[in-house]
Amino acid sequence: MVKSRIWNLLGKSTRQKILYNPGAGSPHHIVIQINGRNQHGMNVKRQVEITDPKGQTHLTALGAAIFAQPILRQSENATVAPRILFPEDIGHSEMTADDILEFYRSEGVQIMVHDETKKSRTV
Repeated sequence: MVKSRIWNLLGKSTRQKILYNPGAGSPHHIVIQINGRNQHGMNVKRQVEITDPKGQTHLTALGAAIFAQPILRQSENATVAPRILFPEDIGHSEMTADDILEFYRSEGVQIMVHDETKKSRTV
């Protein structure tokens, strides 16, 4: 729309309605499919299904809260060198995978893992 110049023909309030219309919200569903080989060279297929009844914004905010934990837990006197943080930096957090899963569970997020070699399980 921007390149076609139609965007410029729309009034400001119309453009805002197009870009920001949160509505009542609906559940957010994510399906992750993983195919590969494990450490023993065997083929592995896994599917992870994540559902947040409160929606995508809630799920995103929970992820941000988890990511912020190492920063929030620092003492007030700690100095931190300026740097860019990436999601993989969370490995240095004091939160374990179980802590993270429990945090999501406590917020109503459902996580189901289907594994080719094991029965489906809820984590």
